[in-house]
Order: sequence, then C-alpha cells, then structure tokens
Amino acid sequence: MQEHREQVIQQADIPALQVHPGTHVRPVIMPNATVSFVKLVPYSEMPRHIQEQDELVVIVQGARDDALDGKLFRLEEGDSLYIPKGAEHGSITYSTGCSAIEFCAPGRTELAERLESLIDQE
Repeated sequence: MQEHREQVIQQADIPALQVHPGTHVRPVIMPNATVSFVKLVPYSEMPRHIQEQDELVVIVQGARDDALDGKLFRLEEGDSLYIPKGAEHGSITYSTGCSAIEFCAPGRTELAERLESLIDQE
C-alpha cells in the first residue's frame, strides 16, 4: 500500500492552477516532461502564445478550436494536436467547454514553480 501511495498520483490531489480566466491546469511535473490535466470552461479562451516545449494536446471531453501558426483546427473528443516548440498557438471553447491532457517536453518550469509556490503556501 505504501508503494502505491508513492507511485500513483490522484488527479484530484494536484492543486489546480489558473493559467487564464476559465482555464485550470493540474500539472504532473517530471524531470524531462510535464503532463497537465486541463479544464476550459464554456466560452473561454487561451490567448495565443509561444512555448519553448514541444506539446501534444489530447482532447478527453468536449471540443475546442485551436489556432496554430495562423491555421484553425477543430478538436473534438479523441483528437490530438501536435504543437512544435516555438509555434504560436491558442484556443477557444464554446458551449461544451473542454477537458484535455497536454504533454510537454521538456518540462514546463513555470508551472513547476507556480505549483511549488502554491504548495508552500498551504
């Protein structure tokens, strides 16, 4: 049982970080990657931005439109989108909102720092 507690991560035990209004992320920080459980409420937007990591987005529930380097992609449950490092991207949701899992490599240090700061405050 002790080994289970040390190795298995419960998503609900990870503090939710608000990265934009209506967008919350629960990141799992690993040495060379970050996996984030992302929830976007209906009619929310992740403004266009550029990251220093390669990213793979997997839509778990709902749908969203993603802009990637000037092109628009409709992503629905089961769809994945690869976002190369340095590519401008952002997303918007509609009535359903969206749940996704985002895989970033190398890891997102800014999320690690925010998570550590939040945990230190508790």
